[in-house]
Amino acid sequence: MHPPERPDPHRTAGARAPDEFRRRAAITIAGSAAAVAWLHLLNTAGTPGPTALTSHARDIALDVMLTIPVLAAAVWLADRVLPAGRRTSGRHAGLVALFWLPLAVPLLAAQSGLHRVLHGAAPLGAAAGHHHGGAAPPDLAGYGTAAVRLALAAQPVVFAAMLAASAALAFRFQARSARRMIRAGLVTAAVALVGLAVPAAPAGAAPAAPGGTRAADVVTATGGGATAPTRTYDVSAINVDITLDRFGDHDPFGYMYVLNAGEAAVRTQEAALQAAARDPNGATTGAKVSTGLADDPIQPLVMRATLGTCVVVNLTNKLTAPPRGGNGPVITQPGGIPSISMEMQGVSYDVTEGGEAVGNNPGTLLIPPGASHTYRYYLDPLMGEGAKPFRSGGESTQLTAHGLFGALVAEPAGSRWFDPRTGANRTADLGWNSWDAMV
Repeated sequence: MHPPERPDPHRTAGARAPDEFRRRAAITIAGSAAAVAWLHLLNTAGTPGPTALTSHARDIALDVMLTIPVLAAAVWLADRVLPAGRRTSGRHAGLVALFWLPLAVPLLAAQSGLHRVLHGAAPLGAAAGHHHGGAAPPDLAGYGTAAVRLALAAQPVVFAAMLAASAALAFRFQARSARRMIRAGLVTAAVALVGLAVPAAPAGAAPAAPGGTRAADVVTATGGGATAPTRTYDVSAINVDITLDRFGDHDPFGYMYVLNAGEAAVRTQEAALQAAARDPNGATTGAKVSTGLADDPIQPLVMRATLGTCVVVNLTNKLTAPPRGGNGPVITQPGGIPSISMEMQGVSYDVTEGGEAVGNNPGTLLIPPGASHTYRYYLDPLMGEGAKPFRSGGESTQLTAHGLFGALVAEPAGSRWFDPRTGANRTADLGWNSWDAMV
Protein backbone atom coordinates (compact mmCIF):
# COMPACT_ATOMS: atom_id res chain seq x y z
CA MET A 1 0.00 0.00 0.00
CA HIS A 2 1.11 3.53 -0.65
CA PRO A 3 1.69 5.67 2.44
CA PRO A 4 -0.93 8.35 2.88
CA GLU A 5 -0.20 11.67 1.25
CA ARG A 6 1.07 14.23 3.75
CA PRO A 7 -1.10 17.31 3.79
CA ASP A 8 0.51 20.53 2.70
CA PRO A 9 -0.26 23.21 5.30
CA HIS A 10 0.57 25.91 2.77
CA ARG A 11 -2.14 24.85 0.32
CA THR A 12 -5.86 24.85 0.68
CA ALA A 13 -8.08 22.22 -0.87
CA GLY A 14 -9.28 24.73 -3.42
CA ALA A 15 -5.73 25.45 -4.56
CA ARG A 16 -4.81 21.81 -5.29
CA ALA A 17 -6.74 21.54 -8.54
CA PRO A 18 -5.08 24.57 -10.17
CA ASP A 19 -1.67 23.36 -8.95
CA GLU A 20 -2.31 19.93 -10.44
CA PHE A 21 -3.31 21.51 -13.73
CA ARG A 22 -0.19 23.67 -13.79
CA ARG A 23 1.97 20.66 -12.94
CA ARG A 24 0.51 18.58 -15.76
CA ALA A 25 0.71 21.45 -18.24
CA ALA A 26 4.31 22.26 -17.33
CA ILE A 27 5.67 18.72 -17.58
CA THR A 28 3.61 17.98 -20.71
CA ILE A 29 4.89 21.02 -22.58
CA ALA A 30 8.46 20.43 -21.41
CA GLY A 31 8.35 16.76 -22.40
CA SER A 32 6.77 17.47 -25.79
CA ALA A 33 9.32 20.14 -26.64
CA ALA A 34 12.21 17.93 -25.58
CA ALA A 35 11.00 14.88 -27.53
CA VAL A 36 10.30 16.82 -30.73
CA ALA A 37 13.57 18.75 -30.56
CA TRP A 38 15.48 15.51 -30.01
CA LEU A 39 13.89 13.78 -33.01
CA HIS A 40 14.57 16.76 -35.27
CA LEU A 41 18.13 16.93 -33.96
CA LEU A 42 18.63 13.29 -34.89
CA ASN A 43 17.08 13.92 -38.29
CA THR A 44 19.53 16.76 -39.05
CA ALA A 45 22.57 14.94 -37.69
CA GLY A 46 24.09 14.67 -41.16
CA THR A 47 23.35 18.22 -42.27
CA PRO A 48 26.22 20.70 -41.84
CA GLY A 49 25.82 24.26 -40.74
CA PRO A 50 24.32 26.05 -37.73
CA THR A 51 20.91 26.45 -39.38
CA ALA A 52 20.26 22.71 -39.79
CA LEU A 53 17.88 22.67 -36.82
CA THR A 54 16.67 26.27 -36.83
CA SER A 55 15.40 25.81 -40.40
CA HIS A 56 12.97 23.27 -38.93
CA ALA A 57 11.40 25.85 -36.58
CA ARG A 58 7.98 25.78 -38.22
CA ASP A 59 7.90 21.99 -38.33
CA ILE A 60 9.09 21.75 -34.71
CA ALA A 61 6.29 24.07 -33.60
CA LEU A 62 3.73 22.01 -35.50
CA ASP A 63 5.06 18.74 -34.10
CA VAL A 64 5.06 20.11 -30.54
CA MET A 65 1.39 21.10 -30.88
CA LEU A 66 0.54 17.63 -32.17
CA THR A 67 2.60 15.92 -29.47
CA ILE A 68 1.15 17.80 -26.48
CA PRO A 69 -2.24 15.96 -26.48
CA VAL A 70 -0.52 12.57 -26.76
CA LEU A 71 1.92 13.25 -23.94
CA ALA A 72 -0.89 14.79 -21.87
CA ALA A 73 -2.73 11.48 -22.20
CA ALA A 74 0.38 9.62 -21.02
CA VAL A 75 0.67 11.98 -18.02
CA TRP A 76 -3.00 11.50 -17.20
CA LEU A 77 -2.64 7.71 -17.29
CA ALA A 78 0.40 7.87 -15.03
CA ASP A 79 -1.54 10.10 -12.60
CA ARG A 80 -4.28 7.50 -12.45
CA VAL A 81 -1.77 4.86 -11.36
CA LEU A 82 0.08 6.84 -8.68
CA PRO A 83 -1.33 8.86 -5.78
CA ALA A 84 -0.81 12.61 -5.71
CA GLY A 85 2.17 12.39 -3.39
CA ARG A 86 4.15 10.28 -5.86
CA ARG A 87 3.53 12.30 -8.99
CA THR A 88 6.87 14.08 -8.91
CA SER A 89 8.88 10.89 -8.50
CA GLY A 90 11.03 8.88 -10.88
CA ARG A 91 8.33 6.22 -10.91
CA HIS A 92 5.87 8.71 -12.35
CA ALA A 93 8.38 9.74 -15.06
CA GLY A 94 8.92 6.08 -15.90
CA LEU A 95 5.19 5.45 -16.23
CA VAL A 96 4.79 8.46 -18.52
CA ALA A 97 7.62 7.16 -20.72
CA LEU A 98 6.02 3.71 -20.71
CA PHE A 99 2.60 5.02 -21.78
CA TRP A 100 4.26 7.29 -24.32
CA LEU A 101 5.42 4.41 -26.51
CA PRO A 102 2.06 2.97 -27.66
CA LEU A 103 0.42 6.40 -27.79
CA ALA A 104 3.22 7.97 -29.84
CA VAL A 105 3.45 5.37 -32.61
CA PRO A 106 0.26 6.42 -34.47
CA LEU A 107 1.11 10.09 -33.87
CA LEU A 108 4.59 9.75 -35.38
CA ALA A 109 3.27 7.76 -38.34
CA ALA A 110 0.72 10.50 -39.01
CA GLN A 111 3.38 13.20 -38.63
CA SER A 112 5.56 11.47 -41.23
CA GLY A 113 2.72 11.51 -43.73
CA LEU A 114 1.88 15.11 -42.85
CA HIS A 115 5.44 16.27 -43.47
CA ARG A 116 5.39 14.42 -46.77
CA VAL A 117 2.21 16.22 -47.83
CA LEU A 118 3.41 19.64 -46.65
CA HIS A 119 6.86 19.47 -48.21
CA GLY A 120 6.74 16.69 -50.79
CA ALA A 121 9.62 15.35 -48.76
CA ALA A 122 10.79 12.37 -46.82
CA PRO A 123 9.12 11.57 -43.51
CA LEU A 124 10.62 12.60 -40.20
CA GLY A 125 13.22 10.02 -39.32
CA ALA A 126 14.27 9.23 -42.89
CA ALA A 127 17.91 8.88 -43.83
CA ALA A 128 19.99 11.52 -42.12
CA GLY A 129 19.63 14.88 -43.77
CA HIS A 130 17.27 17.79 -44.02
CA HIS A 131 13.79 16.39 -44.42
CA HIS A 132 12.68 19.22 -46.71
CA GLY A 133 14.49 17.43 -49.56
CA GLY A 134 14.02 13.78 -48.74
CA ALA A 135 14.57 10.20 -49.60
CA ALA A 136 11.98 7.81 -50.86
CA PRO A 137 8.95 7.54 -48.71
CA PRO A 138 8.33 4.21 -47.10
CA ASP A 139 5.15 2.30 -47.76
CA LEU A 140 2.53 1.88 -45.00
CA ALA A 141 4.56 -0.87 -43.34
CA GLY A 142 7.63 1.37 -43.53
CA TYR A 143 5.77 4.25 -41.89
CA GLY A 144 4.75 1.97 -39.02
CA THR A 145 8.27 0.62 -38.54
CA ALA A 146 9.73 4.12 -38.65
CA ALA A 147 7.17 5.35 -36.11
CA VAL A 148 8.08 2.59 -33.66
CA ARG A 149 11.78 3.41 -33.97
CA LEU A 150 11.14 7.11 -33.53
CA ALA A 151 9.01 6.47 -30.45
CA LEU A 152 11.77 4.31 -28.97
CA ALA A 153 14.36 6.98 -29.79
CA ALA A 154 12.29 9.63 -28.00
CA GLN A 155 11.32 7.48 -25.00
CA PRO A 156 14.53 8.10 -22.97
CA VAL A 157 14.20 11.82 -23.64
CA VAL A 158 10.58 11.82 -22.49
CA PHE A 159 11.62 10.05 -19.30
CA ALA A 160 14.48 12.50 -18.70
CA ALA A 161 12.28 15.53 -19.39
CA MET A 162 9.54 14.24 -17.08
CA LEU A 163 12.07 13.59 -14.34
CA ALA A 164 13.75 16.97 -14.67
CA ALA A 165 10.48 18.93 -14.91
CA SER A 166 8.94 17.06 -11.97
CA ALA A 167 12.05 17.59 -9.87
CA ALA A 168 12.07 21.29 -10.69
CA LEU A 169 8.42 21.60 -9.73
CA ALA A 170 9.03 19.67 -6.55
CA PHE A 171 11.84 22.02 -5.66
CA ARG A 172 9.78 25.06 -6.49
CA PHE A 173 6.50 24.15 -4.86
CA GLN A 174 7.40 21.58 -2.25
CA ALA A 175 10.97 22.63 -1.28
CA ARG A 176 12.55 19.22 -1.76
CA SER A 177 16.08 18.62 -0.61
CA ALA A 178 19.13 19.42 -2.73
CA ARG A 179 20.10 15.75 -2.59
CA ARG A 180 17.00 14.78 -4.56
CA MET A 181 17.73 17.44 -7.16
CA ILE A 182 21.29 16.15 -7.62
CA ARG A 183 20.04 12.58 -7.91
CA ALA A 184 17.45 13.63 -10.50
CA GLY A 185 20.11 15.46 -12.49
CA LEU A 186 22.41 12.43 -12.53
CA VAL A 187 19.59 10.15 -13.66
CA THR A 188 18.59 12.64 -16.35
CA ALA A 189 22.14 12.77 -17.70
CA ALA A 190 22.41 8.98 -17.72
CA VAL A 191 19.13 8.57 -19.59
CA ALA A 192 20.13 11.23 -22.12
CA LEU A 193 23.32 9.26 -22.82
CA VAL A 194 21.20 6.19 -23.47
CA GLY A 195 19.19 8.19 -25.99
CA LEU A 196 22.38 9.06 -27.87
CA ALA A 197 22.87 5.37 -28.60
CA VAL A 198 19.63 5.19 -30.64
CA PRO A 199 20.56 5.63 -34.32
CA ALA A 200 18.59 8.10 -36.36
CA ALA A 201 19.35 7.03 -39.92
CA PRO A 202 17.49 3.70 -39.98
CA ALA A 203 14.35 5.23 -38.49
CA GLY A 204 12.61 6.03 -41.74
CA ALA A 205 14.40 3.70 -44.12
CA ALA A 206 12.00 1.83 -46.31
CA PRO A 207 12.17 -1.95 -45.94
CA ALA A 208 13.64 -3.81 -48.87
CA ALA A 209 11.24 -5.75 -51.00
CA PRO A 210 11.78 -9.53 -51.05
CA GLY A 211 14.66 -10.18 -53.41
CA GLY A 212 15.12 -6.44 -54.06
CA THR A 213 18.35 -4.42 -54.05
CA ARG A 214 18.85 -0.81 -53.16
CA ALA A 215 20.00 1.88 -55.59
CA ALA A 216 23.09 3.73 -54.45
CA ASP A 217 22.31 7.05 -56.04
CA VAL A 218 18.98 7.24 -57.85
CA VAL A 219 16.82 10.22 -58.71
CA THR A 220 18.56 12.45 -56.17
CA ALA A 221 17.23 15.65 -57.69
CA THR A 222 13.60 14.68 -57.18
CA GLY A 223 14.06 13.19 -53.73
CA GLY A 224 13.16 9.59 -54.44
CA GLY A 225 14.80 6.26 -54.98
CA ALA A 226 17.98 6.62 -52.93
CA THR A 227 16.84 3.84 -50.62
CA ALA A 228 14.14 2.31 -52.82
CA PRO A 229 14.14 -1.31 -53.92
CA THR A 230 15.09 -1.62 -57.59
CA ARG A 231 13.63 -3.62 -60.46
CA THR A 232 15.82 -3.90 -63.56
CA TYR A 233 14.71 -4.44 -67.15
CA ASP A 234 17.07 -5.08 -70.09
CA VAL A 235 15.45 -3.59 -73.20
CA SER A 236 16.38 -3.02 -76.85
CA ALA A 237 14.88 -0.89 -79.61
CA ILE A 238 14.59 -2.89 -82.85
CA ASN A 239 13.21 -2.71 -86.37
CA VAL A 240 10.39 -5.20 -86.90
CA ASP A 241 7.74 -6.01 -89.50
CA ILE A 242 4.55 -5.56 -87.43
CA THR A 243 1.48 -7.51 -88.52
CA LEU A 244 -1.52 -5.49 -87.39
CA ASP A 245 -4.48 -7.85 -87.71
CA ARG A 246 -5.63 -11.33 -88.72
CA PHE A 247 -6.12 -10.17 -92.35
CA GLY A 248 -2.38 -9.74 -92.80
CA ASP A 249 -2.20 -5.93 -92.84
CA HIS A 250 1.26 -5.01 -91.70
CA ASP A 251 3.80 -2.22 -91.24
CA PRO A 252 7.12 -3.30 -92.76
CA PHE A 253 8.78 -0.19 -91.32
CA GLY A 254 7.83 -0.88 -87.72
CA TYR A 255 9.81 -0.39 -84.53
CA MET A 256 9.34 -1.69 -81.01
CA TYR A 257 10.89 -1.78 -77.57
CA VAL A 258 11.51 -5.42 -76.69
CA LEU A 259 12.82 -7.19 -73.60
CA ASN A 260 16.16 -8.73 -74.50
CA ALA A 261 14.92 -12.07 -73.24
CA GLY A 262 12.02 -11.94 -75.72
CA GLU A 263 13.82 -10.72 -78.85
CA ALA A 264 14.34 -14.21 -80.30
CA ALA A 265 10.61 -14.94 -79.92
CA VAL A 266 9.81 -11.68 -81.75
CA ARG A 267 11.99 -12.72 -84.66
CA THR A 268 10.39 -16.16 -84.73
CA GLN A 269 6.86 -14.73 -84.88
CA GLU A 270 7.93 -12.12 -87.44
CA ALA A 271 9.31 -14.83 -89.73
CA ALA A 272 6.18 -17.00 -89.33
CA LEU A 273 3.85 -14.11 -90.16
CA GLN A 274 5.94 -13.13 -93.19
CA ALA A 275 5.89 -16.71 -94.41
CA ALA A 276 2.10 -16.85 -94.02
CA ALA A 277 1.77 -13.63 -96.02
CA ARG A 278 3.77 -15.14 -98.92
CA ASP A 279 1.93 -18.47 -98.86
CA PRO A 280 -1.21 -18.54 -101.09
CA ASN A 281 -2.87 -20.67 -98.42
CA GLY A 282 -1.47 -18.62 -95.58
CA ALA A 283 -4.81 -16.94 -94.92
CA THR A 284 -6.21 -20.25 -93.73
CA THR A 285 -3.20 -22.30 -92.62
CA GLY A 286 -0.52 -19.76 -91.82
CA ALA A 287 0.43 -17.99 -88.59
CA LYS A 288 -1.89 -15.26 -87.42
CA VAL A 289 -1.93 -12.51 -84.86
CA SER A 290 -3.75 -13.69 -81.74
CA THR A 291 -7.08 -12.11 -80.87
CA GLY A 292 -6.31 -9.36 -78.37
CA LEU A 293 -2.57 -10.06 -78.89
CA ALA A 294 -2.65 -12.43 -75.87
CA ASP A 295 0.95 -13.66 -75.41
CA ASP A 296 2.13 -12.65 -78.89
CA PRO A 297 5.80 -11.60 -78.73
CA ILE A 298 5.13 -8.71 -81.13
CA GLN A 299 3.22 -6.18 -79.06
CA PRO A 300 4.03 -2.90 -77.27
CA LEU A 301 6.35 -3.32 -74.31
CA VAL A 302 4.62 -3.26 -70.92
CA MET A 303 6.78 -3.36 -67.79
CA ARG A 304 5.36 -3.63 -64.28
CA ALA A 305 6.55 -2.60 -60.83
CA THR A 306 5.01 -1.60 -57.51
CA LEU A 307 4.79 1.91 -56.09
CA GLY A 308 7.91 2.88 -54.17
CA THR A 309 10.18 0.98 -56.58
CA CYS A 310 13.04 2.41 -58.61
CA VAL A 311 12.79 0.94 -62.11
CA VAL A 312 16.16 0.66 -63.86
CA VAL A 313 16.06 0.27 -67.66
CA ASN A 314 19.21 -0.76 -69.51
CA LEU A 315 18.32 0.32 -73.06
CA THR A 316 20.28 -0.65 -76.21
CA ASN A 317 19.78 0.90 -79.65
CA LYS A 318 19.64 -2.00 -82.14
CA LEU A 319 17.95 -0.07 -84.96
CA THR A 320 19.27 -0.89 -88.44
CA ALA A 321 17.18 1.39 -90.68
CA PRO A 322 15.96 5.01 -90.59
CA PRO A 323 12.25 5.82 -90.27
CA ARG A 324 10.29 5.45 -93.51
CA GLY A 325 6.68 6.06 -94.41
CA GLY A 326 4.27 7.97 -96.60
CA ASN A 327 0.87 7.41 -98.18
CA GLY A 328 2.34 7.45 -101.68
CA PRO A 329 5.99 6.97 -102.46
CA VAL A 330 8.06 5.74 -99.51
CA ILE A 331 9.88 8.64 -97.90
CA THR A 332 13.00 8.01 -95.83
CA GLN A 333 13.60 10.40 -92.95
CA PRO A 334 16.93 12.17 -93.40
CA GLY A 335 19.70 11.75 -90.90
CA GLY A 336 20.24 8.02 -91.18
CA ILE A 337 19.64 5.54 -88.39
CA PRO A 338 18.35 7.64 -85.48
CA SER A 339 19.53 7.88 -81.89
CA ILE A 340 16.83 6.87 -79.45
CA SER A 341 16.02 7.07 -75.75
CA MET A 342 13.23 6.33 -73.28
CA GLU A 343 11.22 9.36 -72.18
CA MET A 344 8.63 8.41 -69.55
CA GLN A 345 5.66 10.37 -68.19
CA GLY A 346 4.19 10.33 -64.67
CA VAL A 347 7.31 9.22 -62.80
CA SER A 348 10.07 10.86 -60.77
CA TYR A 349 13.55 11.03 -62.22
CA ASP A 350 16.67 13.16 -62.29
CA VAL A 351 16.14 15.58 -65.16
CA THR A 352 19.81 15.21 -66.13
CA GLU A 353 19.21 11.49 -66.68
CA GLY A 354 15.95 11.72 -68.62
CA GLY A 355 15.34 10.82 -72.24
CA GLU A 356 15.30 14.32 -73.77
CA ALA A 357 18.49 16.03 -74.95
CA VAL A 358 17.16 19.57 -74.49
CA GLY A 359 18.35 22.70 -72.69
CA ASN A 360 21.35 21.92 -70.53
CA ASN A 361 20.70 18.18 -70.50
CA PRO A 362 23.71 16.20 -71.74
CA GLY A 363 23.42 15.01 -75.34
CA THR A 364 24.48 11.52 -74.30
CA LEU A 365 20.92 10.90 -73.09
CA LEU A 366 20.08 9.93 -76.70
CA ILE A 367 21.60 6.57 -77.57
CA PRO A 368 23.32 6.25 -80.97
CA PRO A 369 23.01 2.98 -82.93
CA GLY A 370 24.85 0.12 -81.25
CA ALA A 371 25.21 1.91 -77.90
CA SER A 372 23.43 1.52 -74.54
CA HIS A 373 22.34 3.76 -71.68
CA THR A 374 20.77 3.23 -68.26
CA TYR A 375 17.64 5.15 -67.21
CA ARG A 376 16.22 5.21 -63.68
CA TYR A 377 12.60 6.02 -62.88
CA TYR A 378 11.12 6.17 -59.39
CA LEU A 379 7.46 5.23 -58.92
CA ASP A 380 6.56 7.84 -56.32
CA PRO A 381 3.45 6.77 -54.36
CA LEU A 382 2.28 10.40 -54.41
CA MET A 383 2.09 10.23 -58.21
CA GLY A 384 -0.29 7.28 -58.05
CA GLU A 385 -0.67 3.95 -59.74
CA GLY A 386 -1.56 3.31 -63.37
CA ALA A 387 0.14 3.24 -66.77
CA LYS A 388 3.15 5.52 -67.28
CA PRO A 389 3.60 5.83 -71.08
CA PHE A 390 7.00 6.19 -72.68
CA ARG A 391 8.47 6.84 -76.12
CA SER A 392 11.78 7.93 -77.55
CA GLY A 393 12.98 11.49 -77.12
CA GLY A 394 14.38 13.64 -79.90
CA GLU A 395 12.71 13.73 -83.31
CA SER A 396 10.62 10.64 -82.68
CA THR A 397 7.37 11.39 -84.50
CA GLN A 398 7.87 8.63 -87.07
CA LEU A 399 9.40 6.27 -84.53
CA THR A 400 6.34 6.58 -82.30
CA ALA A 401 3.91 6.35 -85.22
CA HIS A 402 5.54 3.08 -86.30
CA GLY A 403 5.43 1.39 -82.88
CA LEU A 404 8.31 2.59 -80.69
CA PHE A 405 6.32 3.17 -77.51
CA GLY A 406 5.22 1.31 -74.40
CA ALA A 407 4.18 1.72 -70.78
CA LEU A 408 5.39 1.09 -67.26
CA VAL A 409 2.43 0.03 -65.13
CA ALA A 410 2.68 1.15 -61.49
CA GLU A 411 0.84 -1.35 -59.31
CA PRO A 412 -0.10 -0.77 -55.64
CA ALA A 413 2.60 -1.63 -53.12
CA GLY A 414 2.61 -5.32 -52.26
CA SER A 415 0.80 -6.34 -55.46
CA ARG A 416 1.41 -9.55 -57.38
CA TRP A 417 0.42 -10.18 -60.97
CA PHE A 418 -0.48 -13.37 -62.82
CA ASP A 419 -0.80 -14.55 -66.40
CA PRO A 420 -4.56 -14.27 -67.16
CA ARG A 421 -4.40 -17.31 -69.46
CA THR A 422 -2.31 -19.78 -67.42
CA GLY A 423 -2.63 -18.38 -63.89
CA ALA A 424 1.17 -18.44 -63.50
CA ASN A 425 2.66 -15.95 -61.05
CA ARG A 426 4.63 -13.47 -63.16
CA THR A 427 5.59 -10.99 -60.43
CA ALA A 428 9.27 -11.94 -60.44
CA ASP A 429 9.46 -12.71 -64.18
CA LEU A 430 11.41 -9.85 -65.75
CA GLY A 431 11.12 -11.47 -69.18
CA TRP A 432 7.32 -11.48 -69.37
CA ASN A 433 5.61 -8.92 -71.59
CA SER A 434 1.82 -8.67 -71.73
CA TRP A 435 -0.50 -5.71 -71.74
CA ASP A 436 -3.06 -7.60 -69.58
CA ALA A 437 -2.54 -9.27 -66.23
CA MET A 438 -4.48 -10.40 -63.17
CA VAL A 439 -3.29 -8.23 -60.27
